[in-house]
Amino acid sequence: MYLRTLLAVFIILVSSFDASACQLMAASVDKPVRLNHLWQTFRLRGKINNDGWGLAWFTDNSIEIFKEPTSAYESMLAKFLDTYPFMKSTVLIAHVRKASVGSRAFRNTHPFVRYYNGIAYAFIHNGTLHNFRSALKLGRFKPIGTTDSEYLFCYLLGKITSPKITKWTKSDCLWLRQLLREANNAGSMNCIFTNGKYLFCYHDKNNYNTLFYIHRHKLDTTVSFVDIHKRIKLSKLYSGAVNDVLIVATKPLTNEKWTPIKPAELIVVKDGKIIFANDSISK
Repeated sequence: MYLRTLLAVFIILVSSFDASACQLMAASVDKPVRLNHLWQTFRLRGKINNDGWGLAWFTDNSIEIFKEPTSAYESMLAKFLDTYPFMKSTVLIAHVRKASVGSRAFRNTHPFVRYYNGIAYAFIHNGTLHNFRSALKLGRFKPIGTTDSEYLFCYLLGKITSPKITKWTKSDCLWLRQLLREANNAGSMNCIFTNGKYLFCYHDKNNYNTLFYIHRHKLDTTVSFVDIHKRIKLSKLYSGAVNDVLIVATKPLTNEKWTPIKPAELIVVKDGKIIFANDSISK
């Protein structure tokens, strides 16, 4: 019975995961810490998703962003960032691209960034939207490139900034989830975006691809990173007074037990903790 259950879970994961799609990764931590280890393992997924890569993190109330329309697996710049000493933050967002809409070009490479009221917003997405220009009417923000992803970002950001939300309450999160579900009618859509404080993670309502998260608050264990085939003690990665770490990824980065985000669900993360999920909000 146990083996049959494991096999069923495996079949579900395989059938819902599109290996040719872009992959997403993000992290939220309660204290600034170096996050290179996440990039080291995640960028190897650029061997298949080789149409572009990018990552961004927030430092000193501003955003640092690196990206190229090439393979992260082969890029000298991407490899340099493996050990870049200033990749220290409480929020990181990263993407490796397999192009579906829009050419292989810098302007079409994730993350996409816009500024509003002195705050930077960064966005990543996988999936494909159809007839999105007619389905989603833009406000003040306009795309530079030709992707459905950047167009979706401009649409969402125009909606989010209209009510001038500063502190995300339960009603704000429910409103955003509904907005994302309505936009999801245009096609397949997993997305993660952040303003450097909050991390918003949404999984496609038709279960396109997968999106997982893991919350770490016990940092004295040793875990195996699946892409680099290394076992690393977490206390060596998160030094100092770090208490909470939450990581989101298309596929788990380690051999730990990751939690799948349910279809059509939004989780909102702040300081390494989930503050909104499944219709409830935490203080």
